Amino acid sequence: MSGVREQVDRLSTECQKAAWNGGHKHGCKFYRTGRDRATELSGDPKAWANMMEWVRYHHSSLMNATLAECIRTTQQTGESFRDVSSSYFLQVSVAYRADPSLPIEQKFELRGTHFVRRDDPMSQGIAPFVEVGRQGAVKMGQMECGSEYAGTGSYLVVARFRPNDMSYYAGSGQDGIPFVKHFGVNRDYACAKLACRHPLAQLQDNISSGRKMRFCCGRTPRDDTCCCGGWTHELMRLDADIKAVKVEDDDVD
Repeated sequence: MSGVREQVDRLSTECQKAAWNGGHKHGCKFYRTGRDRATELSGDPKAWANMMEWVRYHHSSLMNATLAECIRTTQQTGESFRDVSSSYFLQVSVAYRADPSLPIEQKFELRGTHFVRRDDPMSQGIAPFVEVGRQGAVKMGQMECGSEYAGTGSYLVVARFRPNDMSYYAGSGQDGIPFVKHFGVNRDYACAKLACRHPLAQLQDNISSGRKMRFCCGRTPRDDTCCCGGWTHELMRLDADIKAVKVEDDDVD
């Protein structure tokens, strides 16, 4: 299934204001606390930075799984995509591996994945964290997508930074530190055709194997590589029939 459009790094002034006023400033304070707590629990001053890099590496996989689960739920319940994306979130539980020899994509061990309804009694302890920054993300998605806006998806990563210290958190889970990410979805992606495989099974494979999901922005017949120049993946040659079109066009010129 194709990936959803991501929020760009360089945003308009309006988008930046919407994000800041919509909860970003509160999110900054919240995550500073998380950063300090991660260092305290793990003894590693780079623990929080490693988590941010890990999330960034696996973001496309996490986002795609969230989107796919939203679409599956709309098909099963008949609810609109907007209602589903605002009522559910993807929860991913991971454990920190404080091993400097590991590459960033393997710094966290996957412990569980769940697509959760916010009002589910079992999610009451973590559901409030999903609201961090969401208001601003919704406004940003509406600005970016305009009339094509379909909804805003959310995934929540809960990381344990002292996973093997059973005496510390047994039965309480007090070492779990949450990090939430939101993304806008347009109508095309909200109606995307799902792959045959269950999205959470694919997500688990991607994370466990350290595989990065990449999306290409398309191809152009006049180039030997895809139009993004290979920035999303390995440089790849165009297939034979497209290259043939290129040769014919060159002959005409």
